[in-house]
Amino acid sequence: IGQIMAALGARRAAKHLAERTLRLSTKFALSDVELSMAISLRRNAGIMALPNEFDHYDKLVKKLFRAYEEELLSTEYFDRIGIISQRYSGNIAKYADQFESYEAELSPLLNEDSSYTFRLNYYRLLVVVRNASNRHAEVIQSARQGIAFLKSFPKLLQKERVAEFWFYLLNSYIGIRNFDGAQEAADECGAFYNKGSNNWFWFTESYFYLLMTTLRFEEANTLYTEVTTHTRFGAQGDILQEHFEIYKFYLTFALKALPDYKPAEKPTRFNFEAMVRRADDVKRDKPGMNMALRFAQIIHLFDIHAYDQIDDLIEPMQNYRTRYIKASSTEQSTIFFRLIKIMVKYSFEYKRCLRAGAKLHEQLKHESFENVDPNQEVQILPYTWLWDWMLERMKEHSSGRV
Repeated sequence: IGQIMAALGARRAAKHLAERTLRLSTKFALSDVELSMAISLRRNAGIMALPNEFDHYDKLVKKLFRAYEEELLSTEYFDRIGIISQRYSGNIAKYADQFESYEAELSPLLNEDSSYTFRLNYYRLLVVVRNASNRHAEVIQSARQGIAFLKSFPKLLQKERVAEFWFYLLNSYIGIRNFDGAQEAADECGAFYNKGSNNWFWFTESYFYLLMTTLRFEEANTLYTEVTTHTRFGAQGDILQEHFEIYKFYLTFALKALPDYKPAEKPTRFNFEAMVRRADDVKRDKPGMNMALRFAQIIHLFDIHAYDQIDDLIEPMQNYRTRYIKASSTEQSTIFFRLIKIMVKYSFEYKRCLRAGAKLHEQLKHESFENVDPNQEVQILPYTWLWDWMLERMKEHSSGRV
């Protein structure tokens, strides 16, 4: 409107409108509008032969232009990372060097004159870059920096952005087994996300992990029911629905293990064969979930004493891990797989498995695992809990109680 008014000769009104719009766009960090208004005001000062005013807006235009260039670059790099993350969600680690080159280019540009959008993009990018390299302590540090930055601009606060940082905190805390930190992050996310939104559905996956891995099976059951009975669950993507089908197996299995479990109150009907058929659908975008599915097969076969079939699964499972799973960032599942191979090697004999697996079991219990790839290390139930359950079942079988 200001430009039209200026073209029609109403320069005083156009200038007033541009000045007001410049103040508002500065207040709300709309860099493209700021730049456009500064250019209009500089042009007007030139036409009106006002040298001091022209110099003032000329400096502002050049400052805003540099800031907007940096902002556009940060937006470009963040969007490029987003494209890769969506297309190759299960194999982000191989792009870590590329992501870090973006960070290296943007880092020297960060200063007190940087635009709000540039700084926000920078902190968001920082979290994603460090998450791709499984540097979870640094993810936590960067995410908290991002939250502090957002809180320093209360007028510009967007709950979606704050929730995004808390979501990364939740996943990193789960990855390094800091469950107090994970619960804090989950509480914050739950307060920000609207139930039924797409982001809420993805958050519930991480929260479900937290509840299962901290053995809060009743709460996990409540959450599972809330998610899968929500009216918008059917509108979610195929992958998320497949994931919750696998979660159903682990949840059903965990509930049956509770000492006060009552089948009449919590039906355990579960079509395991239908779930196993999904094992043939090996998608590279979710190798960790495929590993969880294969572990589910072994747990089920162990539960029904089909030991010979477990033996048949070991070699294909080893081949799958070699092809799709990076051992250095999935140490916990690697250890658990070694425990399963011990169980097969010693023909499911309790005492021999107990002795042979003791060191690995202790390692799982007490060692800190920092380099964890959350896309590949999908630990729905704690491996220590699963091994304890298997040992107890082998012990019962050896004493003739099963």
